[in-house]
Amino acid sequence: MNYKAALEAYNKNKKSFTYSIPEIETILINDLKAFEIPLKNMSKTDLKNNEEVTYKNVFKMYVIEDQEVLNKFKDEFDDIGIDLDEDDNDYTADMKDKYDYDTLIVKHNEEHAMSVIIETKDKKNVSFLYVWGSIKLQELMYCYSRIKGMDEGNIDDPHFQTYLEILVKHGFIKDYN
Repeated sequence: MNYKAALEAYNKNKKSFTYSIPEIETILINDLKAFEIPLKNMSKTDLKNNEEVTYKNVFKMYVIEDQEVLNKFKDEFDDIGIDLDEDDNDYTADMKDKYDYDTLIVKHNEEHAMSVIIETKDKKNVSFLYVWGSIKLQELMYCYSRIKGMDEGNIDDPHFQTYLEILVKHGFIKDYN
C-alpha cells in the first residue's frame, strides 16, 4: 500500500472523518438494526474494569440482534481454529430479553448479539466506538472513530497504517494512487 498517497487523500478529506453522535446513531439504528440499552443495565465496575473502554467517555450502548446483520459481521472463527459450537450451551431462552453485562458476554460469545459502545469526549462527536462480539464490525467502526493509540498523520505508526488500510478497504478513501 502506498501510505504516503493514502495520507494525502486522508488529509484532503480529514474533516469528513469526524462523526457526530447523531450521525453514528443513525448508522447504528438504520443500517445495523441496533437498539439502545440503558447504561444502567451495565455494572459500573464491569465497565470501569474493561481495559478497552474509557469509562469516563462512555456515552451510550447499542445492541445488535438482527440475524442478517449478525451473519454479515460474523467472524470466521473456523479459519483460526476456534469452534464456538462446542461451548454453545450457556445461552438459554430466558436470556433473550436480558441485557446485563454477564448475559451480553454470553450472547456475544455465542453469536446471538453484538454491542457497540459510543465514547465521546465532548458530548457532540464520537471519539471511539468499541464493539463486543465481532472483529469484522469493530474494523468497520474504526472508520467512524479511529483506532485508539494511533499517531494520526504518522505513516510510520503501525496503528495509523492499519487505520489507512481499513479506510481504503471500506471505501472511505478512494483514488489515492
